Amino acid sequence: MNSPITEAYVFAQSPAGNPVLAGKLAITRTSGTFAYSEQWLEESWAYALDPVNLKLTSGQITTRNENKVFPVFSDAAPDDWGTRVLLLGHTRSPANELERLVATSGHGVGCLQFSLSRTRPKSPTPAAGMELLADLEEASQKISLNQRIDPKLLEILIPATTMGGARPKVTLQDNGVHYLAKFSKPADLVNMPMVEFATLQLARLCKIDVPNVSLRRIGERDVFLIERFDRVNNQQLHYISIHSLFNRDRIRIFDNAFNDPCSYVAIGKILRSHARDWSADIEQLYRRIVFNVIMGNIDDHGRNHGCLYNPANPGWRLSPAFDIVPTISQNREHALGIGAEGRRRSMSNVKSAAVAFGLSSGQASSIIKEISHIASEWRDHFRQAGVSPLDITLLEEVIEKI
Repeated sequence: MNSPITEAYVFAQSPAGNPVLAGKLAITRTSGTFAYSEQWLEESWAYALDPVNLKLTSGQITTRNENKVFPVFSDAAPDDWGTRVLLLGHTRSPANELERLVATSGHGVGCLQFSLSRTRPKSPTPAAGMELLADLEEASQKISLNQRIDPKLLEILIPATTMGGARPKVTLQDNGVHYLAKFSKPADLVNMPMVEFATLQLARLCKIDVPNVSLRRIGERDVFLIERFDRVNNQQLHYISIHSLFNRDRIRIFDNAFNDPCSYVAIGKILRSHARDWSADIEQLYRRIVFNVIMGNIDDHGRNHGCLYNPANPGWRLSPAFDIVPTISQNREHALGIGAEGRRRSMSNVKSAAVAFGLSSGQASSIIKEISHIASEWRDHFRQAGVSPLDITLLEEVIEKI
């Protein structure tokens, strides 16, 4: 039996788009460490991989979290769906988080790559072309139903499914542009690809920064396509989720988000400290809160928000919005604390949070009024997008029920 991997090297993008040795990861039974390389620290353009928890400094930085790896590195690995596909194609499960990172290196969100060699990372497999969309969609449906699939398609699926999240998805490219294709699941209560498409289109009308999105019809099912915002002109941007910036294994519930270190208020503080244009990002985040509350997207946890860093245009910025869909649930609490009423889904709670985002009462009211007016037409918008009358009826039990 081979010994588990306990050390690996981390590579990140230079302004020229080349992978450069950023540092070294190591894990023991009780902890993990990361140390920036001297080469990285000597570069004039060097940037912190995590501006909160991994500041640019020499020496080892220790973590004792469950994975024994700082969460920013796990951002580059698959979540539930990708891990399921990965296990289907391997005879042995990864023994630890380092093995999982090395196995999926270069295919996840952001620019980080992992290697057992300190010289260079293995070049990632190029993304499959859009002509394979139908085959990969069918294969994903079979995996969801625990059915066997063509081994050749599984070989393509493994590197294509390393993006985070629980829903079936693959990364594809079309004329050099990379897209995330998200599929339906047999257990879906509504046509999720179409509903997500309609919701993000509506979010754009509310002046929320959203990537380019589209729909494709594959037989009787729809596929939602969203352009990857971490790929710009064939350059990979560095990405970190808000969950990783929080750096907490367990999230407590607070009655007041102003005391909560893992809340929208806390995101605002992080942006104020590290964002290149924090005032624009803060307003953008507040718009998302308003929209999420109106549309009933209570699954707004820290992994569904993030920040980007472009080495060629230095500075952290809030990433475009993604994974915004109404949550069909009786729960009236959001995954993140909002304001003085904690996680409660209410417009009074949203208004109470305005001060944390540097907004006056008048400014907050203006944003709320604007988004509420646009979102009030959601039924017509969803119909035009193709959402069925039955799905709209189900969504009426969630949207605007505040």
